[in-house]
Amino acid sequence: MNERKRLIGLLSEAPCDYMTLGKVLYKHVIVKIADYLLEHSVIIPPVKIGDTVYGISRGVIIPIIVDKILYSNDGIDFLGRNEQHFGRSFIHIDVNNGFGIEWYATKAEAEKALKGGTEQ
Repeated sequence: MNERKRLIGLLSEAPCDYMTLGKVLYKHVIVKIADYLLEHSVIIPPVKIGDTVYGISRGVIIPIIVDKILYSNDGIDFLGRNEQHFGRSFIHIDVNNGFGIEWYATKAEAEKALKGGTEQ
């Protein structure tokens, strides 16, 4: 799912009084709002704080809980933890898998990558 579709979904589900915004506004209005936000450099993180992502380290799939999302000039970074494998330290997770631990949004995606030999 691309950023635009994700943002449209988030806006549609946003609370508005006793309904969701998607029930109050027409879809084309929500699409215009999403496009406006994206045109003005709003960054939509691919995960939420508290989500579990799955990292691959030394051929092992490791669940990592996202604790912080950091914005910088280089983009977005996650800080996550897994006490069993890494203690209580934070793990750097690059959103684009450019560096740091390779990560996936679901365990199934991580298993597929591990079987396909795409681990870095």
